[in-house]
Amino acid sequence: MMPDKGTILLVNDEEEFNRGLHRTFSCDGYTVLSSSSASSAMRMFEAKRPNAVILDLLLPDMDGIEVLRRFKKIDAAVGIVVLSGYASVHNAVQAMKLGASDYIVKPFGSE
Repeated sequence: MMPDKGTILLVNDEEEFNRGLHRTFSCDGYTVLSSSSASSAMRMFEAKRPNAVILDLLLPDMDGIEVLRRFKKIDAAVGIVVLSGYASVHNAVQAMKLGASDYIVKPFGSE
């Protein structure tokens, strides 16, 4: 059995996308939590304190930038990778200023 490398929280309302990332990270030894809404992600984040977050900007119940802001207020050190299917320089700059570790445009390769 592979040792646990830490916990990753996936926040994305695309279930198929979450399943694929869940499988990939689980096989690499991470504990993976998934949420399809900002409200459930906030509860998971506060309860489980993941080591990293993969956060989509377009969520059904809250803007991803606001979710990023709230996560960083709770834990400034958490690594957050922001995803977006709609590339925007404004969003990328805003996410990085708020402390995102990276900004990736979907779709992307597995590397």
